[in-house]
Amino acid sequence: MPDAPRRVLRNTTWLLFGEVASRLLAAGYQVLLARYLGTALFGEFTLAMALAAILGIVSDLGLTSLTVREVSRNRGAPWSIAAPAMRSRALLAV
Repeated sequence: MPDAPRRVLRNTTWLLFGEVASRLLAAGYQVLLARYLGTALFGEFTLAMALAAILGIVSDLGLTSLTVREVSRNRGAPWSIAAPAMRSRALLAV
């Protein structure tokens, strides 16, 4: 097997292993947290996390895609594009 396909296969295997391990650890963490907090507090925690996830998506407003596109077009000065985008994202997060 040539070197490039072998490297792709190895990297894909490690990525799959990392994803599976991450999800198993997250599931275990959720079980432990649910047992520790109890039904009512775990429900409140889950609601808060869901709202934070939704607000995080809304606060992005496409800035990430726009920043990536503009930086890839203008590679000479990435911080002149990225810095204002980060400031805007920080203001939207508040």
